[in-house]
Amino acid sequence: MGNRRNIQAIWMLLERIDAGLITRDPGTARSAEAYDGLRKQLNQASKNRRIHVSHLLSLSDSIDRGAEYQLVKDRVADFLAELGVSHSSDLSRPDFFEIKGGSGDFLECLVPAIVETMDDGTVSLVRLGVAERTANPAFTPYKPSVSDHGSDDEPESRGVKIAVGITIAIVGFFLGWVIAANTQDTSSSGSNERPALIVEIG
Repeated sequence: MGNRRNIQAIWMLLERIDAGLITRDPGTARSAEAYDGLRKQLNQASKNRRIHVSHLLSLSDSIDRGAEYQLVKDRVADFLAELGVSHSSDLSRPDFFEIKGGSGDFLECLVPAIVETMDDGTVSLVRLGVAERTANPAFTPYKPSVSDHGSDDEPESRGVKIAVGITIAIVGFFLGWVIAANTQDTSSSGSNERPALIVEIG
């Protein structure tokens, strides 16, 4: 316990020294990096505030017009997605969850965590999720969404496939008809010579 307190005291002292060096000499690379990070955070905070105000005004207009509950709910979901806020059940980040009891070597998500994805791809925690330990985690079968399907399942691609299939069927019917006609002409003439079959397609 004593060693841990000593380490914490040393760490706090180092942070104070670092802060003192940054503020004392703004011309160093370390100071420039710190001030640049602070500037980005302030700009992002200002941007988020403007977006938040815009969202609130939009919701207020919808409510004043008597919008239905589902419409307001969908708009809130769109606003959260625009801000990069989403629900996460990724248990590979146990620090995003509050572990409540249970026993076993696995974790099962009870309440998803709420996370925010920054512009640079960094994921930060907004609100803790809830998970519990379990011996046999429940298996949820994967259900692909519309966005998981490739272009082969798009209506345009299906239309192209149908058109290609119809074209192949017409060409096949035409070839069969020509072959049958040539065979009939050969048998009726009694000639042993086989006529040349030349079919030009396209």
